[in-house]
Amino acid sequence: MTYLSGMGGNTLKRVSKMASFSTNLGTITTPDLHKVSETFFAVLERIATYSSTYREILYYNELSDAELAARGMTRADVAQRIFGARMGL
Repeated sequence: MTYLSGMGGNTLKRVSKMASFSTNLGTITTPDLHKVSETFFAVLERIATYSSTYREILYYNELSDAELAARGMTRADVAQRIFGARMGL
């Protein structure tokens, strides 16, 4: 970056400044990345459990094939029913 800097009185001097930064990726170890990914997926799982879609999947998953058949459904129909409009099924 170049800018003009006042040097006493009305004298201007062109000064160049360079921004620099350093990232030392060698300090991030595999266990650290593992912990970050575990935390990330735990948060996603917690968010999912509050979803009505997730609860609906759990409900149908707990039904036996015979109970689904009594409702005129198969497991494939469950996916269609839950995700159909959003997934183009």
